[in-house]
Amino acid sequence: MTREKVSSGLVSGLYGQRQRIEREVQGTVPKMLEAVEKKIAEFSEAGTFADRFWPIPVYKPRTQLFPQEISTDENGLTVVLGLNVAALDPRKTPKQPEVVQLKTTLPDDLSSNKALQAGLLPDVLEPLTDLLIKSDLARINLLDIPGNTYAKFADREFLAEAIPELKRFGDAEFSSELSLGEGIHVEDISEKDGPTRVQFHVPKLVITTSVISGGAVVSGESRLEKPVVVFEFDLKQNGFAELLQPDSQTRAIRFGWDSEPVGTLKSRFADGYQAENPKIDNDLVHARLMECWKAWTGLVAVTTAKVPDLDFGLTKLRLSKAGWDAPHLYATFTPPGVKLTNLTEVDFVYETKGPYSDWSNAKYKLEPGKSHDFDISYPLTYRRNGEIYTLAPGSHSEFRVPLKGGDPRLFQARDMP
Repeated sequence: MTREKVSSGLVSGLYGQRQRIEREVQGTVPKMLEAVEKKIAEFSEAGTFADRFWPIPVYKPRTQLFPQEISTDENGLTVVLGLNVAALDPRKTPKQPEVVQLKTTLPDDLSSNKALQAGLLPDVLEPLTDLLIKSDLARINLLDIPGNTYAKFADREFLAEAIPELKRFGDAEFSSELSLGEGIHVEDISEKDGPTRVQFHVPKLVITTSVISGGAVVSGESRLEKPVVVFEFDLKQNGFAELLQPDSQTRAIRFGWDSEPVGTLKSRFADGYQAENPKIDNDLVHARLMECWKAWTGLVAVTTAKVPDLDFGLTKLRLSKAGWDAPHLYATFTPPGVKLTNLTEVDFVYETKGPYSDWSNAKYKLEPGKSHDFDISYPLTYRRNGEIYTLAPGSHSEFRVPLKGGDPRLFQARDMP
């Protein structure tokens, strides 16, 4: 039988089975989506960026990712994820959810990238905070902020010193509330070939100080809060993100605040309030507010989030790169590989096979002090002189003499970066 007849027979056979092959391929898509959704759910439950690094001391929204758009090409699968935000008040769920479309474009080289690349659009922070504002949940009493970090701003002596007008109220009780007036913006400020750095811009952070009239809380009498003075703060704070590799098996991303915050302050008396003493010490208020902000960010100055390997059955992918490629923060996952190191003074000769392949035709020879790296995402089975081990993706093994002596054998290596 000639090569042409074999080729023609294969093509004809495949063409004749085209519908069956199409059905098989289509049948795998729901299974693939099911696996993707499962991994997305695991990621969502593991703790989102909002949970770990929410930049303001108000309500943190509960979020969940979902597959929104899927496309395929000859190099793989592209999944665009949407973000669901839970109703902020379960008693007041809207009949129709509000849909926000963010303007973004996928990287031009995405389809040619054969690794798994995940990207996050930081612009999502603005509609999230806008939602809090519309729901009237982007507010908190200064004394309720964790760590008492804003308690100094609510201090009676400080308020009276900065705003002499408040002295006219004698022993009356005051209340100070922090609220968000506009959504938060995020901007890339990374330098070329430098670490990933972002700037959080809070254009309108408002503190309203009110005088309380009426009975005490325990008396059950009604209490009225009359706004007296309003502070509007425009604040910018830089942060960073970096990839950590504590050892050969572990990957993590570290987030943190860096540099000094920069802010401008506008102080005024509340609308409708007639002040007898119009003086407000704006510099004193600004200094105290910056002190409180630093105390708040200092509670979580740096946080580290461990990024587990993505495990798809026999296949495993590991975080290998992360950074900012406008307009996305991205993370690239690649095969973790299998590494073998020879710590003896003799050649290490062995054979290998994959989950679905036969033993290699040629034997590998690893010289003393050298290493072999297999760029794979699946388990590798190793054989030498009757000794057989299955080495997990991402593992590092070393050929050495046992601690108690004897012939050299394969052992799991000590953790190494």
